[in-house]
Amino acid sequence: VIAYEISNTLRKQLSKRFKFSPVFVAQSISDIQNYAPLAGILTVTVLQHLSGDALKQALGIFQKSLSPEGTVICMEFFPENKQAEDGYICVSDWKNLITTHGFKITNMVQIYNPVEFPVKSWHQYQNNTFIQLIKPFKSLWPIQFILKQMACKYIRANQDIITNNQSQYRVYILRKNTA
Repeated sequence: VIAYEISNTLRKQLSKRFKFSPVFVAQSISDIQNYAPLAGILTVTVLQHLSGDALKQALGIFQKSLSPEGTVICMEFFPENKQAEDGYICVSDWKNLITTHGFKITNMVQIYNPVEFPVKSWHQYQNNTFIQLIKPFKSLWPIQFILKQMACKYIRANQDIITNNQSQYRVYILRKNTA
Protein backbone atom coordinates (compact mmCIF):
# COMPACT_ATOMS: atom_id res chain seq x y z
CA VAL A 1 0.00 0.00 0.00
CA ILE A 2 1.35 3.39 -1.00
CA ALA A 3 0.07 6.46 0.83
CA TYR A 4 0.59 10.08 -0.12
CA GLU A 5 -0.66 13.19 1.61
CA ILE A 6 -0.17 16.75 0.32
CA SER A 7 0.21 18.14 3.86
CA ASN A 8 3.76 17.79 5.23
CA THR A 9 2.42 17.61 8.78
CA LEU A 10 -0.02 14.81 8.01
CA ARG A 11 2.59 12.99 5.92
CA LYS A 12 4.91 12.93 8.97
CA GLN A 13 2.08 11.62 11.15
CA LEU A 14 1.31 8.91 8.58
CA SER A 15 4.98 7.89 8.46
CA LYS A 16 5.02 7.43 12.25
CA ARG A 17 1.71 5.59 12.31
CA PHE A 18 2.65 3.13 9.57
CA LYS A 19 6.33 2.74 10.46
CA PHE A 20 6.04 -1.00 11.12
CA SER A 21 3.41 -1.90 8.55
CA PRO A 22 3.27 -2.67 4.81
CA VAL A 23 2.16 0.92 4.13
CA PHE A 24 4.78 3.08 2.44
CA VAL A 25 4.27 6.84 2.78
CA ALA A 26 5.48 8.56 -0.38
CA GLN A 27 7.23 11.88 0.16
CA SER A 28 6.15 13.22 -3.21
CA ILE A 29 3.46 12.26 -5.66
CA SER A 30 6.13 11.25 -8.19
CA ASP A 31 7.39 8.58 -5.71
CA ILE A 32 4.25 6.60 -6.55
CA GLN A 33 5.78 5.70 -9.94
CA ASN A 34 8.49 3.70 -8.15
CA TYR A 35 5.87 1.13 -7.16
CA ALA A 36 4.19 0.69 -10.54
CA PRO A 37 2.20 -1.11 -11.71
CA LEU A 38 -0.47 -0.39 -9.11
CA ALA A 39 -3.80 -2.21 -8.96
CA GLY A 40 -5.55 0.76 -7.40
CA ILE A 41 -5.16 4.38 -6.42
CA LEU A 42 -7.41 6.08 -3.88
CA THR A 43 -7.63 9.84 -3.43
CA VAL A 44 -9.76 11.45 -0.76
CA THR A 45 -10.10 15.22 -1.12
CA VAL A 46 -6.54 15.59 -2.39
CA LEU A 47 -6.88 16.28 -6.12
CA GLN A 48 -9.40 19.07 -5.55
CA HIS A 49 -6.69 21.11 -3.79
CA LEU A 50 -4.09 20.83 -6.56
CA SER A 51 -3.49 23.68 -8.98
CA GLY A 52 -3.94 23.11 -12.72
CA ASP A 53 -0.37 22.02 -13.43
CA ALA A 54 -0.04 19.94 -10.27
CA LEU A 55 -3.37 18.24 -11.03
CA LYS A 56 -2.22 17.45 -14.58
CA GLN A 57 1.05 16.06 -13.19
CA ALA A 58 -0.83 13.85 -10.69
CA LEU A 59 -3.14 12.45 -13.38
CA GLY A 60 -0.12 11.79 -15.62
CA ILE A 61 1.61 9.91 -12.81
CA PHE A 62 -1.56 7.92 -12.13
CA GLN A 63 -1.77 7.01 -15.82
CA LYS A 64 1.87 5.80 -15.87
CA SER A 65 1.63 3.99 -12.52
CA LEU A 66 -1.69 2.20 -12.87
CA SER A 67 -1.78 -1.32 -14.26
CA PRO A 68 -3.94 -1.81 -17.40
CA GLU A 69 -6.72 -3.36 -15.27
CA GLY A 70 -6.24 -0.91 -12.39
CA THR A 71 -8.77 1.46 -10.90
CA VAL A 72 -8.53 5.00 -9.55
CA ILE A 73 -11.12 5.90 -6.91
CA CYS A 74 -11.41 9.63 -6.25
CA MET A 75 -13.61 11.28 -3.62
CA GLU A 76 -13.38 14.91 -4.59
CA PHE A 77 -15.25 18.21 -4.66
CA PHE A 78 -15.45 20.03 -7.98
CA PRO A 79 -18.17 22.71 -8.19
CA GLU A 80 -20.69 22.71 -11.04
CA ASN A 81 -20.37 26.34 -12.06
CA LYS A 82 -17.82 27.70 -14.49
CA GLN A 83 -16.77 30.41 -12.01
CA ALA A 84 -15.24 27.86 -9.68
CA GLU A 85 -14.91 29.25 -6.18
CA ASP A 86 -11.83 29.22 -3.96
CA GLY A 87 -9.47 28.03 -6.69
CA TYR A 88 -11.33 24.79 -7.41
CA ILE A 89 -11.69 23.79 -11.02
CA CYS A 90 -15.24 23.10 -12.11
CA VAL A 91 -16.56 19.60 -12.69
CA SER A 92 -16.62 19.92 -16.51
CA ASP A 93 -12.92 20.91 -16.51
CA TRP A 94 -12.19 17.97 -14.18
CA LYS A 95 -13.95 15.57 -16.54
CA ASN A 96 -12.03 17.02 -19.51
CA LEU A 97 -8.73 16.53 -17.64
CA ILE A 98 -9.66 12.92 -16.90
CA THR A 99 -10.30 12.26 -20.60
CA THR A 100 -7.18 14.15 -21.71
CA HIS A 101 -5.06 11.98 -19.43
CA GLY A 102 -6.45 8.73 -20.83
CA PHE A 103 -9.06 7.85 -18.24
CA LYS A 104 -12.77 7.22 -18.43
CA ILE A 105 -15.33 7.47 -15.65
CA THR A 106 -16.87 4.04 -15.14
CA ASN A 107 -19.04 5.14 -12.24
CA MET A 108 -19.81 8.29 -10.30
CA VAL A 109 -21.78 8.67 -7.08
CA GLN A 110 -22.68 11.94 -5.40
CA ILE A 111 -22.20 12.03 -1.64
CA TYR A 112 -22.97 14.56 1.07
CA ASN A 113 -20.09 15.73 3.25
CA PRO A 114 -21.47 17.44 6.38
CA VAL A 115 -18.02 18.50 7.53
CA GLU A 116 -17.51 20.62 4.42
CA PHE A 117 -21.12 21.81 4.11
CA PRO A 118 -22.58 21.70 7.61
CA VAL A 119 -26.24 22.39 8.21
CA LYS A 120 -27.98 23.34 11.46
CA SER A 121 -28.76 19.68 12.26
CA TRP A 122 -25.09 18.77 11.96
CA HIS A 123 -24.00 21.62 14.27
CA GLN A 124 -26.59 20.67 16.89
CA TYR A 125 -25.57 17.02 16.75
CA GLN A 126 -21.85 17.79 16.95
CA ASN A 127 -22.28 20.24 19.84
CA ASN A 128 -24.57 18.06 21.97
CA THR A 129 -22.76 17.31 25.25
CA PHE A 130 -24.43 13.93 25.73
CA ILE A 131 -23.40 12.85 22.22
CA GLN A 132 -19.82 13.94 22.87
CA LEU A 133 -19.78 11.87 26.07
CA ILE A 134 -20.99 8.65 24.45
CA LYS A 135 -19.15 8.94 21.10
CA PRO A 136 -16.01 7.17 22.39
CA PHE A 137 -18.22 4.09 22.78
CA LYS A 138 -19.79 4.26 19.32
CA SER A 139 -18.59 0.77 18.40
CA LEU A 140 -21.15 -0.67 20.85
CA TRP A 141 -24.52 -1.39 19.21
CA PRO A 142 -26.64 0.37 21.90
CA ILE A 143 -24.58 3.54 21.47
CA GLN A 144 -24.88 3.29 17.67
CA PHE A 145 -28.64 3.05 18.09
CA ILE A 146 -28.75 6.10 20.39
CA LEU A 147 -26.53 8.16 18.07
CA LYS A 148 -28.67 7.28 15.06
CA GLN A 149 -31.87 8.18 16.93
CA MET A 150 -30.42 11.52 18.03
CA ALA A 151 -29.26 12.31 14.49
CA CYS A 152 -32.74 11.53 13.15
CA LYS A 153 -34.28 13.77 15.82
CA TYR A 154 -32.19 16.75 14.70
CA ILE A 155 -32.86 16.11 11.02
CA ARG A 156 -36.64 15.90 11.63
CA ALA A 157 -36.61 19.06 13.75
CA ASN A 158 -34.64 21.16 11.26
CA GLN A 159 -35.67 19.70 7.89
CA ASP A 160 -32.31 20.84 6.50
CA ILE A 161 -30.73 17.65 5.24
CA ILE A 162 -28.96 17.94 1.91
CA THR A 163 -29.59 15.01 -0.37
CA ASN A 164 -26.77 13.34 -2.26
CA ASN A 165 -28.03 14.62 -5.61
CA GLN A 166 -27.66 18.21 -4.33
CA SER A 167 -24.05 17.67 -3.29
CA GLN A 168 -21.01 18.58 -5.35
CA TYR A 169 -18.89 15.94 -3.64
CA ARG A 170 -18.57 12.86 -5.75
CA VAL A 171 -16.82 9.53 -5.77
CA TYR A 172 -15.43 8.85 -9.23
CA ILE A 173 -14.34 5.40 -10.38
CA LEU A 174 -11.78 5.77 -13.18
CA ARG A 175 -10.24 3.18 -15.45
CA LYS A 176 -7.71 3.55 -18.23
CA ASN A 177 -9.43 4.34 -21.50
CA THR A 178 -8.31 1.53 -23.80
CA ALA A 179 -10.70 2.39 -26.64
